[in-house]
Amino acid sequence: MTINNIKLNLNLETMGEVMMVFNGQEFIIPYRVYNTEIEINNYEISLMGKYALLTRHNDGFIREKYIKLLVKNFEPDFYVPFAYLLLSEYILSIIEFLKENLDNYKFEMLKLFRENENFYQLLESRITSYWNAYYRTDYHDFKEYPGYRIINELEKLIN
Repeated sequence: MTINNIKLNLNLETMGEVMMVFNGQEFIIPYRVYNTEIEINNYEISLMGKYALLTRHNDGFIREKYIKLLVKNFEPDFYVPFAYLLLSEYILSIIEFLKENLDNYKFEMLKLFRENENFYQLLESRITSYWNAYYRTDYHDFKEYPGYRIINELEKLIN
């Protein structure tokens, strides 16, 4: 597994991978990590690398905790690939947090979309699908759903 061209020889229990390019560098990120938070925090990798891995954890509360730490403590040039992956998931509290902080990383997100042509359409499709499956009763108007507000704001910058 690599994150930002750094080969990680860790005993990770993972499921799937997502490949993307960001700032000209290839990222291969695990879709899900099943190791415990304690195991990952004991790995001899950077704090930033630990936080990034834990945004892919199978427990949504752990994913939320660590995306907040990434956004608070590191530059968007590192965390945008991980934010993108979380935006395309279903956990509302994470989507709301990322919406609140969109101004901090929206231009880097546009770079990600330029380097990975299908990512914007995929994000839009997933946000719509999760709203329909999980949040339609809470947000009768799709335009009020935080995920929609994110893609709407990004779309204004794209066009």
